Amino acid sequence: IIIGEKRLRQQSKDPRTPPSHQPEADITPSPSPRPRPPDNLEEGEVEEVCEISTPPSEVLVVEGQADEPFSTDHAQRLIGQIMVWNGQIDRMRDQIDSMRKRLDTMQQEIKNMIDVLGRI
Repeated sequence: IIIGEKRLRQQSKDPRTPPSHQPEADITPSPSPRPRPPDNLEEGEVEEVCEISTPPSEVLVVEGQADEPFSTDHAQRLIGQIMVWNGQIDRMRDQIDSMRKRLDTMQQEIKNMIDVLGRI
């Protein structure tokens, strides 16, 4: 997969000018032709073909967000929420695995009971 550059509009230099909530993005295709996959690349292996970076002066404006700039405090709160949700997801996965094992056991017991009833 070849990924070109994505340029976002820069934030207005005049602080009195309210920013538009519609991001303007230009996607520039990669200047080089699409490379052939190397012969020594095994199936399932991944090769890095380009690096994506966004200069710090470029800001993505997200519709529906507050007008205040995104701060480290905001980032810390989001990271904390992500960690909480990841913990909840892990516990749910464990519960689902436990329920699947219990269901498998119950199904086997039902099959055994049906076999016993079939012999009567």
